[in-house]
Amino acid sequence: LKLNKEEINALTQGIEYLRARNDFAFQEELNLALSKILADNQKLDYEEISIINRFPLAMPIEEIKYRLQIIQEAMKLKHQIKIIYTSLENNSKEHILSPLKLFMFNNAWFVLALDKDKDKILYFKLNRIEKIEILRTEFRIPLYYKESDYLDEFGMKNNGDWYYVELKIKGKSAVLIKERIYGKNQQIINQNDDSIIFTAEMQNKDDIDGFIAKMKSECQILKLE
Repeated sequence: LKLNKEEINALTQGIEYLRARNDFAFQEELNLALSKILADNQKLDYEEISIINRFPLAMPIEEIKYRLQIIQEAMKLKHQIKIIYTSLENNSKEHILSPLKLFMFNNAWFVLALDKDKDKILYFKLNRIEKIEILRTEFRIPLYYKESDYLDEFGMKNNGDWYYVELKIKGKSAVLIKERIYGKNQQIINQNDDSIIFTAEMQNKDDIDGFIAKMKSECQILKLE
């Protein structure tokens, strides 16, 4: 298929973005696919861009790819997987999982899976998996499972309680906060003293505490409930 210049630019800039990320596991296959596409579009110039990944994942790309492929294969076959998983408390434990969905959240890969022992659908971070293998045991997707009950545009819906947060933020933090969306129903109201009033519904108390702590003295908590 012939591509125009805008399409070539969109494609190559997307490729450069993925190349800069060490959490994208299929770099070699992507480069091969791109070379095939561009081979028939050599007469078109494209604009090169530079992407810098400031906080790359501390894991070799081969290991990410291996875990992704194992889970993808298990999902395709509807076979359970056995993993050794490191919790936030730094404890290692065996889990038998029925993998339902692979997704990325905050630049890290997760699998949404039914945990056999707990009989609950939970989130597991791929870079905390120590060992993984496909089992012979087949599984069925639970009748009650709906992806929308666990994932939305803000990420993991069941990753802790939701809180209403109201903050008064000043200085450099006020400028930076206006650049991103941090929660549901987020609103930012500019004040006469160059500060802002930030309100949103945010998830997970530990994450909220860390979010506030980063702003130090430039942030005043008005409500957190």
